[in-house]
Amino acid sequence: MDRNIYTKNNIYTAGWAITHEDKQKLIHDHFSAMLAQPEARSKDFNWTALSLPEVDLTSLDRPFEEAEILRAINQLPQDKAPGPDGYTDLFFRTCWPIIKLDVIAAINAFYDLRCADFNLLNKANIVLIPKLEGAEDIRDYRPISLIHAVAKIISKIIALRLAPFLNALISPCQSAFIRGRSIYDNYMYVRNVARRFHRNRTQALLFKLVISKAFDTVRWDYLLSLMRHRGFPTRWRNWVSATLTSSSSRVLLNGAPLDPILHGRGLRQGDPLSPLLFILAIDPQHRLLQEATDRGLLSKLGGRIARF
Repeated sequence: MDRNIYTKNNIYTAGWAITHEDKQKLIHDHFSAMLAQPEARSKDFNWTALSLPEVDLTSLDRPFEEAEILRAINQLPQDKAPGPDGYTDLFFRTCWPIIKLDVIAAINAFYDLRCADFNLLNKANIVLIPKLEGAEDIRDYRPISLIHAVAKIISKIIALRLAPFLNALISPCQSAFIRGRSIYDNYMYVRNVARRFHRNRTQALLFKLVISKAFDTVRWDYLLSLMRHRGFPTRWRNWVSATLTSSSSRVLLNGAPLDPILHGRGLRQGDPLSPLLFILAIDPQHRLLQEATDRGLLSKLGGRIARF
């Protein structure tokens, strides 16, 4: 494994990690730095100027019902690799008549925000999946979290509640993770615009924003502030805060878990709620670009050019 990374002390180290101990230190230092709590924010959005649409979200914090819990369990993949507790979703489906009272009691305790010991159920094992063939650098691996079953069920319940509101909350320009939208539409739109510019010999400058590690480094204070300004109920925000602040992970190296890492920021890849929180977090970026366009700071594509 290549050691060409910046450590948490911003010291550049070169060479190769050969032994298990070297790899263990490299991996643990990398993820500890990436997930560490960031410095306090000194700036914030002018939320009023962003003109965020108002959506009635008061139903998000209604009490959990057995049918809703079972629906979430039935929608989780039944044969995926288990988290630290060793239980797959198939176990919960098969044994539901036997275990349902205990599971419902645990989930209702979370509803009431009795979360002092929720960290015991909110652990995860991180599996590193290569993003490309011949991956060598630690950044060439995607960290997928195998989460404790109860915490994953709770996240799925909350995600299923949030999903119906996304069309109203999120700009139409965001096409991923929302039912009824396709990320391929954005690709086709950009390709057709570029082709039309080229065919008409129209001078234009297109730019692409690459958000590196954004999923893993989302600030929780920003996300909670965003949800407050968008009208999410207090109990809902406290649920999200509890799932974030109680999370911890252990990276698996050759099947063996390394030392625990307490999270201070970021969203876990493998958590059902994470993609929805992420698109909420990045939606203000479009609002900023739209505001800049309305003020004439950015050029808007002409109607004649944009039609196909």
